Amino acid sequence: MAGRTKFDKRASKCIFLGFKPGVKGYLLYNLHNKNFLVSRNVIFYEFHFPYAPESQSISHHHNTGLTASQQIFDSLIAFDIPVSGVSSLNTGTTDVEPVMQFNNDSNNVVQTLILFLEFPIDRGSLLLTCLRMIALLFPLLTFHIPSSFKEACQHDHWQQAMIAEIQALQRNGTWSLVKLPPNKKAVGCRWVYKTKLNAAGSIERHKARLVAKGFTQTEGMNFFETFSPVVKLTTVRFLISMAVSRHWSLYQLDVDNVFLHGDLNEDVYMKPPPGLLLPEPHLVCKLHKSLYGLRQASRQWNSKLTSALISYGFSQSSADHSLFTYHSSNSFIALLVYVEDIVLTRDNMQAINDVKQFLHHKFSIKDLGSLKFFLGFEVARSQQGLVLNQRKYCLEILSEFGLTGCKSATSPSNPTVKLTDDEGALVSDPTAYRRLIGKLQYLTNTRPDISFVVQQVSQFMSKPRQSHLHAAFRILRYLKSCPGLGLFYPSSNPHRIQAFSDSDWATCSLTRKSITGYCVFYGHCLISWKSKKQSTVSRSFTEAEYRALTSVACELQWLKYIADDLCLKIPLPFPTFCDNQSAIQLAKNPSFHERTKHIEVDCHLIRAKILDGLIVISHVPSKHQLADMLTKSLYPGLFHDNLSKMGLLNIHHPS
Repeated sequence: MAGRTKFDKRASKCIFLGFKPGVKGYLLYNLHNKNFLVSRNVIFYEFHFPYAPESQSISHHHNTGLTASQQIFDSLIAFDIPVSGVSSLNTGTTDVEPVMQFNNDSNNVVQTLILFLEFPIDRGSLLLTCLRMIALLFPLLTFHIPSSFKEACQHDHWQQAMIAEIQALQRNGTWSLVKLPPNKKAVGCRWVYKTKLNAAGSIERHKARLVAKGFTQTEGMNFFETFSPVVKLTTVRFLISMAVSRHWSLYQLDVDNVFLHGDLNEDVYMKPPPGLLLPEPHLVCKLHKSLYGLRQASRQWNSKLTSALISYGFSQSSADHSLFTYHSSNSFIALLVYVEDIVLTRDNMQAINDVKQFLHHKFSIKDLGSLKFFLGFEVARSQQGLVLNQRKYCLEILSEFGLTGCKSATSPSNPTVKLTDDEGALVSDPTAYRRLIGKLQYLTNTRPDISFVVQQVSQFMSKPRQSHLHAAFRILRYLKSCPGLGLFYPSSNPHRIQAFSDSDWATCSLTRKSITGYCVFYGHCLISWKSKKQSTVSRSFTEAEYRALTSVACELQWLKYIADDLCLKIPLPFPTFCDNQSAIQLAKNPSFHERTKHIEVDCHLIRAKILDGLIVISHVPSKHQLADMLTKSLYPGLFHDNLSKMGLLNIHHPS
């Protein structure tokens, strides 16, 4: 600057914009010369702002008093959400029909959504930058989810969603308005809002759901049993692999307002929902259907659906109560149920259409066509086979924990690091750690490559420390390198089941317990795996491997039941591979008495299954042991060799 001496102030007033990719420094806007710059030497004044505070009313149409920079940044950052009109809805449950009333007071409710996005701002036309930013941010305004009924009333799409929900409740005869009987207590309710997204991440629909506050129910008075089965994810993978091998199509159905189809057997009273106008005061809703949020809602719906399917001719599996099969002289149908999501496959298209029509007549279903997105699983199918992954879910985890721009790792864990319960400081927010581990646990349903390390970090949920958090972040850094990795099920698949069993003896430094790991393949399709710490301490490698063989024998017996339900005539015995000769001999014969007499009786189940002809145990060299990655941390070279052998494929990786 001309005329400035070295004792003059050199600092310039700027506004912090964020971080520019690939540059070490802060992205700033200079208020003096109206330029953008990147600098590392910044002092932040967090309580001083260059613009007018929110309490001052600023008109966007009469802003001649604002500077150019203020006008630019107001348009870049703040958008006023428009306020919608008034809507009403009849419920039709009494002679005087109540209505839904949405209170829109534009003088009292002004919402401003502040969005912070990583947007590369370059030198150039400020007007062009502003327009580009508006175009980028405007579609994202619809992702805002209201947290209260009052907030939702300000938006047309949420009003329409609530109207649709009330109409569905009316059609199903969910309640009738009555006076609360003496000695009875009415449970509360509230509106819950959610934006439904498809596999591509775009908005599918806005959903408003009226939910009862079931936590206020009293057991023995307005509810009794609550358990409701859902399909095991191993069954889902088994069915998908079978359908791909037989070149059958997979279809998906969704039941509208699923819990409203269940009939209540108990007297349950609920306070009127927010916005519902009553013909007279002091009325409550007597529920006839199992509204969302009730403790018994899921059980009542499952009972209603099961009865309907059995009446049609389906048979319920005794191995997985959410698996139903239909047999006739010229067709076979398999159907899976996970609450309101239904997956079915067949060898006869007309039979599938008949089932769809039956379910639509009974419950009003939505036919979603071919299976593409189910329980967070993305399904991509071609003539070569099918890939099952959780790429969208993986990216959501990275985004939630702020690691979308982190440096990737080549493996999910460091083999030289052993986790303990007393190393490092305690995590300041253990709830966030538990939430992260819970999400990673669900991700293991298509990612066996992280099963072992997720099992390791899951042991410290009560008092997580910084070392445990670093290990969890190491998993995220690995996921950053391959978010689209998933299970590949080839269409040309041999008709057999085989398993690999392994154990790592006394690997836990805290308890000296061993780790059991096994994986089960249907042909070349990985359908089941486990990485779990054993419940007792083993005295030797042989005992640890023997316990692991018993675990995989139980899994194979269960899969045999599922295969029988699916009419799969898989040849017996199932080959099971183990890399410990002593454990193989112990499984075949009651030898090594002095070293095995203390083993629990249930562990000897493996011998009975060998005698029954269910399994046959064979030796496999350790370098070909596929379950090795489920029992210990591997170095990157060996780790990546096992990925392809396990049938993992990343279709999003450039070839």
